[in-house]
Amino acid sequence: RVIETLLLDGKIFPKRIEEVIDRVKQGWDREITKIGEGAFRELGLTFSHPSISHVLGKLSFRYSFGQNLLDHSKEVGLILGNMAVELGLSEALGRRIGLLHDIGKAIVSEEKSHALAGMELLSNYGESPEVSNGVGCHHFEVEPITEIGSLCHLADALSAGKEGARRETLSLASHQKLLKGPTSFSK
Repeated sequence: RVIETLLLDGKIFPKRIEEVIDRVKQGWDREITKIGEGAFRELGLTFSHPSISHVLGKLSFRYSFGQNLLDHSKEVGLILGNMAVELGLSEALGRRIGLLHDIGKAIVSEEKSHALAGMELLSNYGESPEVSNGVGCHHFEVEPITEIGSLCHLADALSAGKEGARRETLSLASHQKLLKGPTSFSK
């Protein structure tokens, strides 16, 4: 976008480049926040703090084993919400925990896992203790405080484990081929 803007107006000099970069970055930040808000809307949930929506929106640009993380998070939210309904628990709480369960993957933290980084982020921006804890406990790193939070790992596994959900990336396939050694083909 920066290059397109600079080429269209023909004003290419250092100060102008910096101005355009700043303007494009601000526009991207707004778009990312709207993507996060759209995920809340899609699951019938109220928005959170704008910073939570922004970090959630970043998941749309991240992948794990070929699976888009925002799509995966929305699916986990739907699955966990359905599980909650079947058990007579809060569907909205299940959807919210599921949607936010991997939000920590959009945060770079060398000290904490994504589950604990997500739990801390959500706590810092005013999410309920039930939601923050549900995110933190989905990899068994903290004890769950709600029944639905204790089920988040199951909804996560169902989404990740379904047929075709996670495709091998080229680098992973190449690595596995190297581990197996050369292959011989016969007629």
